[in-house]
Amino acid sequence: ELQGELEARAADLERIQELEEKLRGAQTQSEIGASAEQVASLQDEVSTYAAKVRALNEEVEQLREEVQDLSAQLSDKDRIFEAMEDEANEANEDLAHSQSQVKEIEALRQERDDFRAEAARLQEEAETPPP
Repeated sequence: ELQGELEARAADLERIQELEEKLRGAQTQSEIGASAEQVASLQDEVSTYAAKVRALNEEVEQLREEVQDLSAQLSDKDRIFEAMEDEANEANEDLAHSQSQVKEIEALRQERDDFRAEAARLQEEAETPPP
């Protein structure tokens, strides 16, 4: 009878050990499931951030292209400005030359007027009889 009870207790002990192993396995499986859920969540976050990074990279590339376009436009405007500046300098030189010519003409007119006045005075003297 004791032998039967011992065997029953040994069988119970075996079942308890099997249940403990299953429980440990269940805990491990539960932990694995929780870890898998965490990994999946982290993978989702990584995918979300990767998508954001790709979008930002595309924006950066678009901004680079815009900067290149604006830089090219600025270069064009610089060339136009330089050409206009050259034309303005030439016009200023022409104006200075013209002003110089105007002064020469005015001096010549003054000489002419002085000459005419002198000629008129001499004419008047020639026409006036000596006293």
